[in-house]
Amino acid sequence: VVLVTGPAGSGKSRLGAETVLAPRVDLRGVRTREGLIQRVAATLDLKIPAETPGWWWNAVLPPVVVLDDAEGVVPWLARVLERTRGTVVVTSRVRFEAGAVIEVGPLNQDEALALVREIRTEPTAELEALVASVDRLPLVLEVVAGSDQPMANLHEQLAGSALEDALQLSWDLLDVHARRTLAAMATFRGSLGLEDLAAVA
Repeated sequence: VVLVTGPAGSGKSRLGAETVLAPRVDLRGVRTREGLIQRVAATLDLKIPAETPGWWWNAVLPPVVVLDDAEGVVPWLARVLERTRGTVVVTSRVRFEAGAVIEVGPLNQDEALALVREIRTEPTAELEALVASVDRLPLVLEVVAGSDQPMANLHEQLAGSALEDALQLSWDLLDVHARRTLAAMATFRGSLGLEDLAAVA
């Protein structure tokens, strides 16, 4: 099992698609073990048996497969892949123990500026500010580089659905207690201690 992990917008899915010539299963929105099995079966045109023991995966998965955007099913996925015989490439913002882990992160400043300058012609200071505002994430930078909108409109564009989807998924993965804790933390500005959090949690 090869895990490709990193923040939203870092290019995990693209790395998996461009480097691994194999069937790809899109797991966005899947949250349960049953949903995982059904999505894999539907994508790979597999027949689901009446019961799905752990060995089912070993018997039906192709020699190489990519399981993309697997954040919502990591607890089940980590277990069912323990004894897999083939090569499974998993992209996920949530880490788990795997045979190999590839970290994908932001570009450095020079790389990020070079990517944007291929198309954008604004002064360097403006481009540097824009690059910093999106944390030098490759996929977001490509949106910037390919946009024909003026610089003044780009920040609003970059606060669109992709970021909202990533935040919503992160929220959905939290249990009830974690959501309450996070909501309580949001009432503070700046740093806080355990005593502060206990007072409002």
